[in-house]
Amino acid sequence: MIGADRVELRTGDDDSAAGQLRAAFGLDADRTPAGLSVRVGDGAAFVPRMCARLDVAIESVTVVRPSLDDVFFHYTGRDIREESAPDPGLGEPAAPGSAPTAPACTAEGPPPGGHAVTTAPAVPALPGTGRLADELRAVQVVWHRDMLHYVRDRVKIGVTLLQPLMLLLVLGVGLSSLLPSSNGADYRTFLFPGMLIMMVQSPAISAGVSLVTDRQFGFLREMVVAPVRRETLLIGKCLAGATMATCQGVLLLPLAGVAGVPYDPVMMAALLGEMAVIALMLTALGTMLAVLIRRVETFHALLGVLATPLLFLSGAMFPRPGCPAG
Repeated sequence: MIGADRVELRTGDDDSAAGQLRAAFGLDADRTPAGLSVRVGDGAAFVPRMCARLDVAIESVTVVRPSLDDVFFHYTGRDIREESAPDPGLGEPAAPGSAPTAPACTAEGPPPGGHAVTTAPAVPALPGTGRLADELRAVQVVWHRDMLHYVRDRVKIGVTLLQPLMLLLVLGVGLSSLLPSSNGADYRTFLFPGMLIMMVQSPAISAGVSLVTDRQFGFLREMVVAPVRRETLLIGKCLAGATMATCQGVLLLPLAGVAGVPYDPVMMAALLGEMAVIALMLTALGTMLAVLIRRVETFHALLGVLATPLLFLSGAMFPRPGCPAG
């Protein structure tokens, strides 16, 4: 199960513990030299329930989070470091999908009666590992990793949703009673498209923060050694950021009725497509800034400078025709 936590435990009776895990939770434990290993969706929540149900002495429990290596191996069948390691005989990495080569012979000094010769056995290439397939798998791995971080950080999702909700339900309701309606639409109807842009803008541009963080903590070095183009990794980052930003905008669409916007399927589909395009453009902007900026603090400061003019130009506060003409 890709993206699942791995719980490793050592007990006084591993055979009995494996049977109890199967009976209580329906999990088949894998045997390892250190004990037992099971995969669950949320290891931190599973461990207390497991300890309460197991009727054996538990000596140690470890929860291992999935890493990029696990995801890469799941989709490609290869290890990142092995794939990028240079061939000792040639001094350069092997091509993706090709079998590793070795020197024709090695001599460890002439033994009595002749020379020692060793040949490396041929390793068959994995099926479907062409250049394009490798690039697409890398995009999928990067996208999948960022989406896992997104769905697990529910607090961030709620906090990002809070500000547009307050502006729409508090500022919109308050000003709609003071400002005259136009063509049957009050200020909330005018404010709603701007709130959608705000919902998309913040997570889209902030997608570059993860790239800066990966660089600071050294994780980016593990990504760039993959046997794919670096542009492919950036494409995966941009697609993941655009998906997260679009999902944030979708969370605000159910409030269209509160703003006086009709639930027209064609219009909602058009809004969804526009949000996806805008999210991709803003994510590309944030990723471009992240490539040039080395520190998270600098990136956040620059986001504050960019967010204000983007908010004014989004039409969330006042009509764009009312802006000063250059």
